[in-house]
Amino acid sequence: MPDIQETLDRIRQLMGRTVGYAGGRYRLAEVLEDTRTLILAPTGPTEGIVADSYGHPAGRGPEFVELAVFDEAGNLSEEILSITLEEYPG
Repeated sequence: MPDIQETLDRIRQLMGRTVGYAGGRYRLAEVLEDTRTLILAPTGPTEGIVADSYGHPAGRGPEFVELAVFDEAGNLSEEILSITLEEYPG
């Protein structure tokens, strides 16, 4: 089982990097520490229906992806393990 804080810190160091996930390209946008969630922002002109704070359709906008960093057992989630880095600076 990985150390939770160390894992979140390592992911934070990758913020802004372009990654592949589920056949699309995304930017690592944010890590929400309280829910241990990774937010991916689309890199292209991908738009979808955006919900308001009540969950009702409110218009069109970028489709952000929310991924749980850890599974119920405390291991890295399958979603996180399926992310690939698209570029490497340097």
